[in-house]
Amino acid sequence: MLLTFDDGFYNGEVENNKPNGYGIYHYKNGNAYKGYFKDGVIHSFGEFLWSNGDSYKGQWKEGKRHGKGVFTWADGSTFEGRFENNKRVHGIMKTIDGTVYEGYFVDGKKHGHGQMVWANGNVYKGMWKEGKRHGKGILICKDGTKYEGKWVNGKKNGDGFIIYKNGESYQGFWKDNKRHGKGTYRYNNGEVYHGDWSEGVRHGMGTICNQFGVIFSGKFINGKPQRIVEKMTTAPKPQIKEAPKQEKREQKDIPDNEKHARKLFNRAMSFHEDGDCLEAYNLFVDAYNETWDKELKKQCKEYIQKSEDLCDEIGIDSYNEGIRRMNSIDFCGAIPCFEKAKRYLSYKYDYIKQKCDEYILECRPD
Repeated sequence: MLLTFDDGFYNGEVENNKPNGYGIYHYKNGNAYKGYFKDGVIHSFGEFLWSNGDSYKGQWKEGKRHGKGVFTWADGSTFEGRFENNKRVHGIMKTIDGTVYEGYFVDGKKHGHGQMVWANGNVYKGMWKEGKRHGKGILICKDGTKYEGKWVNGKKNGDGFIIYKNGESYQGFWKDNKRHGKGTYRYNNGEVYHGDWSEGVRHGMGTICNQFGVIFSGKFINGKPQRIVEKMTTAPKPQIKEAPKQEKREQKDIPDNEKHARKLFNRAMSFHEDGDCLEAYNLFVDAYNETWDKELKKQCKEYIQKSEDLCDEIGIDSYNEGIRRMNSIDFCGAIPCFEKAKRYLSYKYDYIKQKCDEYILECRPD
C-alpha cells in the first residue's frame, strides 16, 4: 500500500494506516529506508541510505540504530558492531587509509579498552578516553620500538618502559612524551644512567656506570655532567701525624706508649690476617701515630696502604653492586650493598656516604 507523508512517501505493509511490517520509505531530502516498521516507526531490521552517501544496515529499535549493524561512510570507512540509541558501543572501525580500531566507544569516541592498528604497522592496545590513549597501554611500532606504561590525553605520562629500535631502553617516568623525573637509561655501549631527567635530557642528580664500575656520579645540567669525581683509588690519603724525632734509646728505656704502639700493631695484624681490613686500618693508623720507632713506622705505613686498598676494593665493589641491583629494580638487594659500601668507604669518601644514604632512601618502600 502506498502512503504519503509531509516528509516523503511509503510503499509497503500497513496496519491502522501506519507502516507496519516490511516496506520502503523515500524521504523528500533524498534519504531512503528499506526494512521493517512498527506503528509507523523504523524497528527491527533494515537499511537506511543517506543522501550524502552514508548508509547503515542492521538492527533498529523505536527509530534508532540499536543492536548489531554496519555503518558505512561515503568515503568507504566502516564500523561493524553494536549500537545503542544511535551511538557506537563496541565493534570494529576501519578507515580508508587502512587504520583499524577494535574496542569500546562512548558518544562516538574511542573510550575504554581497545586496540588500534595503523596503516603504517604501528599497534596500540590499552585504555582510551574520549578518543585518546589514556591509562595503561602498549604501543608497538613497526620499526621495533615498544612502549608499555601510562598515557594521559594521548601522550606518554607517568611510569613506563620503552625499548628503542636500536636496543637501548628506558624505565622511569614521562611527561608529555618526554623522559621526565626519575629513570634508568641503558645504552648500547654498556653504560647505564640512573637518576633525574627533565624534558627528555639528563638533568639533576644521577650516576653513569658500566661493567667496570661508576664512571660519574653527581649533578647533570641539560644532559651534561657538571663535575667529574676523582677515582676513588686516587682520593687523598688520611692525615697521619709524624712523631717527633727521638734520640735512640736502650730497650730498657722504652716508655709505655712505645709498648702500647707495639700492642696496637700486633692487634692490627690479627685483624688484617682475619680479613677485617677496616678495623686493621684504624689500628695501624693508631700504632703509626704512637710509635717513634722508624722500623715500626715503616711497617705500619706499609700495612695502612694494604688495608686501605682492600677497603677501597670491597667498598667500591659493594657500591657498584648496589647500583647494578638498583638498575635491575632489585631494591631489597641493593640496600645491604650500599650499607656495606658506606662502612668501607665513608672513612674518607664523604660524597660516597651521602650518595649511599640517598640511594638507600630511594630503594626503601614508601
